[in-house]
Amino acid sequence: MKVIDMWAPIVPSHEIIDDLRGGFPAEQLQYLEVFTKTSVSADQFSSYAESRRLDDDQILAALDDAGITQCLITGFDERSTCGVTFVHNESVAALADRYPDRFIPFAGAGPKTAVYVCGPTPMLEAVRVARDEYAGAPLHYERFSPPPVVDGIPFELELARSQRVLSVPANRSALDVMLDRDPTTAYSCQQGFCGTCKVKVLAGQVDHRGRTTVDDDEMLVCVSRAKGDRVVIDA
Repeated sequence: MKVIDMWAPIVPSHEIIDDLRGGFPAEQLQYLEVFTKTSVSADQFSSYAESRRLDDDQILAALDDAGITQCLITGFDERSTCGVTFVHNESVAALADRYPDRFIPFAGAGPKTAVYVCGPTPMLEAVRVARDEYAGAPLHYERFSPPPVVDGIPFELELARSQRVLSVPANRSALDVMLDRDPTTAYSCQQGFCGTCKVKVLAGQVDHRGRTTVDDDEMLVCVSRAKGDRVVIDA
């Protein structure tokens, strides 16, 4: 058995295409530019959605050709960050009711559901706030750019090996400042989940802001900050 997860807006059934053409929020058209590399108008999106429309037998044939036996459909009946629901429950339910052995609707995520999400900062922040309602709820996210520093306070970062002290402004990360000094400083995601930039803390307390679990004496310099005036790291 081969099962895949399909995001509801890419399922080309008649009901879902009608939903998308009638209610895709103009505020989110800019999100599509990440993939198209050019601006997209509402009319262009509507025409594109229409071009993807398939009959049920065409959808099933495409799944069969790929050896896919079941589809878990996600990402529907949810409000976007601009307050619009553009794929409604009824649209997905219509397809699932016709082929219950092939399409499984799944909406919502419980406290133990591992959530994976990528997108622009406002959307990720909305997801983070929602997941924070559950203590320790699994959340993995990827931004299209490093996150902005929120409620940042200036502090000093002491590099123990060279005994240099770097000033970290309120609006920049410790990693940014370290890269100014040494462009070869190790990092990857710049979002606090991969752990590449993790360093040992020798003195001072850390305001941990990453999603990756670290010990009290460790710091993800891409997102975490000092709780006091200075933190000393093994770097």
